[in-house]
Amino acid sequence: MSRPDDREVLLAASGQLRECVAAAGNLEHLVGSLSVGPQVLSQVIPDVARQLRDFDQFLAQALDSVIELGIGISGPDRLAVCAPAAQSVDALLAHLEQLAAEPVTAKARLGLERALSQVLPVLASVAAHVDLLLDACQAGPAEMSVQELLTSIPERGSERPFRPVPVGGHALERLVSVPPRVALKSIAAWSAGVFARQPAHWGLFIHGDDATVQFSMRSIVDPALVVRLPDFVAAPYGQLVVEAALRPFGASVSEQVLSFPVSGGPQGQ
Repeated sequence: MSRPDDREVLLAASGQLRECVAAAGNLEHLVGSLSVGPQVLSQVIPDVARQLRDFDQFLAQALDSVIELGIGISGPDRLAVCAPAAQSVDALLAHLEQLAAEPVTAKARLGLERALSQVLPVLASVAAHVDLLLDACQAGPAEMSVQELLTSIPERGSERPFRPVPVGGHALERLVSVPPRVALKSIAAWSAGVFARQPAHWGLFIHGDDATVQFSMRSIVDPALVVRLPDFVAAPYGQLVVEAALRPFGASVSEQVLSFPVSGGPQGQ
């Protein structure tokens, strides 16, 4: 049974992870700006390093709270989520601490820019996956057709980057009962690795039977529609996070197929 403050801890830890990512992103912007001199960087670098030192702690707090709130993540799965970010943060901190002790030369600046470009996607990805788990802890299901689900992201009003995705198939009218934000983020996180490896015309193919609606990745030459999915960075732990987020809603996940139960069974066709 979860403690009353687990949700607050999770909200705070998730917000702090995003703030760490924003701080590293701001530093990347400053390093890449020709108008920002080495003196400014020397002032900013220690502050960013100080903030990133707590990244592992915030991630651990978030996952502890997720588990207390009923999202099943095993010890090995938890380690799989934490390890890439921990390694990346440690490497970046070593770089920042070295720069904090000496002048920021042009060569050092280029090295820092390369380090940030490698580390930031890793940190942004783990923060986004934690946000998915946060949504799964607090969202309730809503019944809607697959087409309504896939088109439920508003065209305006969000700063989150989105990816246009072609959709084909023959089960868009089927009803599912899932939290829209959880489902859309899960589809996006699950498919991120495929999108990274395949040409632009690959997209979501919707199919199924009387009991399930299935999503798979295929070449979509003549799409029924084009939808907007949250832009996720592919992560080695992506599938296990998606599986944990969707399990309470009866969905199942494999490398090739993501399945939702049809709402109400056969009559939900």
